Amino acid sequence: MSPADDTTAPEPVGASGATGPGADGWDAALDRFEECIATGEPFEPPTDLGALPPRVAVRARALLAACDARRRELTAERDRVVADLRSTQRRHRAGASAARDRRDPGILV
Repeated sequence: MSPADDTTAPEPVGASGATGPGADGWDAALDRFEECIATGEPFEPPTDLGALPPRVAVRARALLAACDARRRELTAERDRVVADLRSTQRRHRAGASAARDRRDPGILV
């Protein structure tokens, strides 16, 4: 059988099903991006992949949306923790002030 007789289609590569030059690299980069979103690790995108293949673009957009949603969740959690910390600090200061007001003025501290 000669190479010209081989009419089998190429196998899809990666989770996006993209094929062709650069698809393997893009799939690997998007796999890593997805892993970083899940674990909270920083993601440094590769700079040598070339243009985004159209079939990979759908997955890339979905991952960007997931990343943005995760960022909003983390921002809300950070804001909640900051509010709790401020509330605790206010209660601590109020308690310390009340304790100073109650102490015997004859005791040196």
